[in-house]
Amino acid sequence: MKEESINVSEVLKMFGWFKERAKFAHVAGIWFDITNIDTGDNGQVAAYASNLMKISPISAEDAWLTAVVNWTNNMPYRETRVLLAKGVTHFIDDPRSHPLFSHDARSAAAFVAFQILGQDS
Repeated sequence: MKEESINVSEVLKMFGWFKERAKFAHVAGIWFDITNIDTGDNGQVAAYASNLMKISPISAEDAWLTAVVNWTNNMPYRETRVLLAKGVTHFIDDPRSHPLFSHDARSAAAFVAFQILGQDS
């Protein structure tokens, strides 16, 4: 009987991936609780956030917020972009979201959301 070896680094990567996705799911759940908006991204926000974390030293929560703001900013449908931007402002103003994000991430999200609302509203 051949014995299978376990690649410890692969197992650790898998656990890191699960931890990252659990944090994304946690933030997305709070987003929905606060805004009652489904971003309609089919996992693209989480994928973008994951890629951000690979290239910069950013927390999972800040990466998710950055990704949802990027999704909002690049939304081609004006009404949906405005709805998402209003959701972003409501989300980052709600006290339940404050402990999740750095001040810089919240400030950047607010800046982009207000830019969208100023242009499209």
